[in-house]
Amino acid sequence: FKVEAVQGNAGYTDPENVTYIAKVEGQAGLEEAIAAGKGTVILSEGTYKLPAAVSGKTVEIIGNGETEIDATTAQGFNGADITLTDVVVKGTNENYKGFQHTEKVVYNNCVFNNGNFLYASEVEFYNCEFNLTSQYIWTYGAGKVLFKDCVFNTEGKAVLVYQEGSDADQVVTFED
Repeated sequence: FKVEAVQGNAGYTDPENVTYIAKVEGQAGLEEAIAAGKGTVILSEGTYKLPAAVSGKTVEIIGNGETEIDATTAQGFNGADITLTDVVVKGTNENYKGFQHTEKVVYNNCVFNNGNFLYASEVEFYNCEFNLTSQYIWTYGAGKVLFKDCVFNTEGKAVLVYQEGSDADQVVTFED
């Protein structure tokens, strides 16, 4: 939790640095919280799809380990910084799906079921588990990717380091 303590009769002087937290249930609650500018959203169990309102924002989504984020379609989040913690990411076997046009996506303690396609300028995975049966993680246009303390359960390939449509620099790092 991020807390700013102030005297009861005094205003705070830096509202841009305050993180507004919402605990929500259901897709409508997630959409309302992000549209209202909540910086951190705590989700109950269920399946959710990130709403278009994520574009241009910095959003942290926290699940309970069984909360599922559906990433089976292409979703453009122009300029967004997204952090996902303790969620199950539902991927797909189809190409060109996932969170597109994001600046940065960070995954903490997440479980990935099926493939995932990385488009953000920077993507970081910490302590994540990848259950890959017929698809793998594609780096696509991600410029910088970090896998730290991750486990790959796979029947073949795990990560395809791939730069599509350009010859831009790409750095993919595996640690521990």
